[in-house]
Amino acid sequence: MKHTFWILLGCAGAWAAQELTPRQLFYKDDAAPAPKAAPKSQMKRPAGTKKTEAKTSTPPAAPASTPESTPSAPAPKVMSAAYVNDDRPLGLRYALAQVVNGAEAEVSPTATFHSGDMVRVKVEGNRDGYLYVISRGSSGNWKPLFPAPDINGGDNKVVGHRGYRLPSDTQAFSFDEQAGDERLFVVFSAEPVKDMDELIPSLSAPVVKQGKDLPRPGPMIVASANPINDDMVSRLRNTYSRDLIVQTVTPSAPAASAGPATLPEGAVYVVNRSGGRVVADIKLEHK
Repeated sequence: MKHTFWILLGCAGAWAAQELTPRQLFYKDDAAPAPKAAPKSQMKRPAGTKKTEAKTSTPPAAPASTPESTPSAPAPKVMSAAYVNDDRPLGLRYALAQVVNGAEAEVSPTATFHSGDMVRVKVEGNRDGYLYVISRGSSGNWKPLFPAPDINGGDNKVVGHRGYRLPSDTQAFSFDEQAGDERLFVVFSAEPVKDMDELIPSLSAPVVKQGKDLPRPGPMIVASANPINDDMVSRLRNTYSRDLIVQTVTPSAPAASAGPATLPEGAVYVVNRSGGRVVADIKLEHK
């Protein structure tokens, strides 16, 4: 019996050693499912992965820093409630980037900001998907932040491993002398999320051109018919936060070697191993 126990313990230890961290899953290139076998007819014979709302400002351009380019006009948004048959891990990376003289540098996800500081939030998915971001300021109500008309052509369909900046590539959250915080709630999904689409209405009617109905290049965002309150956000958070694993990476807690080599990293990785959806709460604290 002792001998059997140690064999099982050894197997468990080997399994734990092979367990990937959220960051490793986020960058794991071979996480894609194996291709389906071809039909028999095509097969050949075998040969032998007071709270203060932050304002948005336009920081000065960096003399030698070029931000990631804004993606070209995306494909039309497809409204569907069904998931794609894809069980690859779905992951979200987010980071706070402080802007100084137009240049960005990632800081700790728990950093505290002060009057005059300017900050962008960088978000990135590891697969193509649908991104929703709402923000809560001093009013206590939440408002849509992404999709937005001046980012990604107004569409919330995003491309895997392409970074998106909030509030935009040319603006940043700026803080005045009044203490408070700005909260962001993020949902990233393999498919459109009906609950979020209802909170962030979009104009999806076709555009008539030369007698033909053509889809819009990207939905334009309009004000939500009903205010988004804390109760709604809490319900969404509780519904979508199951089965998530989270890893925070900072210069003082660096990640294991996986993914691209970067400058000192300050980021949070949120992953759902079975795909579907991930959610995240981001806080910009100002003292």
